Amino acid sequence: MSAVAPWIYIDHSNNIWKFYLNNDNELLYNIMYSEGKWTKESVIDTGIKEFTIYLEEDETIHIVYYNINRELKYCTLKSRQWFGKILHQLDDDEHEISDLKVEILGEDMHIFYLQHTSNSKNTGILKHLKWDGKNTEVNVLLEMKMVDTSNEKYSVQVTGKNNIQIFF
Repeated sequence: MSAVAPWIYIDHSNNIWKFYLNNDNELLYNIMYSEGKWTKESVIDTGIKEFTIYLEEDETIHIVYYNINRELKYCTLKSRQWFGKILHQLDDDEHEISDLKVEILGEDMHIFYLQHTSNSKNTGILKHLKWDGKNTEVNVLLEMKMVDTSNEKYSVQVTGKNNIQIFF
């Protein structure tokens, strides 16, 4: 399991949501309502290596994650149930995905990630997956050398209405 920090936010009703990976690679969440007690942990999916979350202004939660089956998946909460979809599948056993980042512009979700060999994280390929809700398109942005001492290999920022900037 990669070291993925829990993701916590407070919704408009002052409920605290917590998303995290446990030691069994399960993606879990629970909620603390106004009574001050956490709900029982609920499993979103299993076999997860890494995840990231994008929260829209209307509090729609979008989760993108990479699993042990070499799938890049998406899920969202609708009517109190998690619904998901496989967005991309790695074809070979030698590569892994890490450093997931997500931005939504208009109707398109932009997912950025590093693809690297399983035995070396010194070099990687920065990729961009664009998903319009139906179709996905994967593009190679850059092959890059990565510094082991840096926690963040690249940064993604949205500027203006339709402009994404990536910093290395």
